[in-house]
Amino acid sequence: MLSNENCVQVTLLKFCRWNSGATSPSFLENFINMKNVILELTHIVQQVALLDSHQAQVELIVDSISQVVGIDVCSLYRADEHKNMVLLASHGLTVDKEIVIPAGKGLVGLVAQYRHTVNVADSASHPNYYAITNINEEQFKSFCGVPLVSFGEVIGVLVVQGKNQQKLSAENEGFLFTLGSQLAFIVANIIPNKKAATTNERLQGIKGAPGIGIGIVRLCGNSDLYNVIDAPCLDIEQTLQQWVALLAAVKQDIREEQQALGDAISSSVAAIFDSYYMLLSDQALSSKVEAEIRAGTGYRVRCA
Repeated sequence: MLSNENCVQVTLLKFCRWNSGATSPSFLENFINMKNVILELTHIVQQVALLDSHQAQVELIVDSISQVVGIDVCSLYRADEHKNMVLLASHGLTVDKEIVIPAGKGLVGLVAQYRHTVNVADSASHPNYYAITNINEEQFKSFCGVPLVSFGEVIGVLVVQGKNQQKLSAENEGFLFTLGSQLAFIVANIIPNKKAATTNERLQGIKGAPGIGIGIVRLCGNSDLYNVIDAPCLDIEQTLQQWVALLAAVKQDIREEQQALGDAISSSVAAIFDSYYMLLSDQALSSKVEAEIRAGTGYRVRCA
């Protein structure tokens, strides 16, 4: 009898073979690896969301990524009000003072400026190299940085570095790129050098429709989905219809986003889109959710 983990794996392999016609062992192995990447990504995001302290969150992020990727250094930078990059946490670097990279400087500034991944084997030979003293960074050769983007603005950069002079693998680069998009929601709540507020704080959001709305607003301290209180399901049939519509809408969004990005993403990142789509197509997932709804459990997200 197959375990739940093996059932998910077999389902993914069957879907891959049906969807593309590819049956080579290397093709199937790549999608198994991508599934493992998604599981690791989900685990990191969930563990970080359970912590209350911002400092504990960023330290867990860099420690976990360093372990998953198998890399010597992982650092997380946050943009301040002047677009300088402030080091929030690092695994592997010697940090005993505040580290600030001026706006546009170094490989970190290059990532932020062009909002694109920078993956090089020898960072010191790159024309944008920016030396930071007293952190023992010179012993690390390779560099890979991905932007953290929130509401269309680069708010930080996630960096990994290694002692070996070789570029990060395409699989791990895709993992960092995807993880960066998830971490942006967490890092957005961390303001470098934030002092006690003496005036009213202005919060910026995104309008869902044109015009002016007047009503009651509830502000959440963070964007953690697991902080939403569960509520009983009052209309099972209607909720089942909403679940089916939601599942279809998310799958459509994944395909549209992948097509919109087109050639701008690498094959490893494109494979992550395919893996997400396959996971959503897994009948075991849909059956589990439907069973919970029929048991009277309300789910957290509703389709607009």
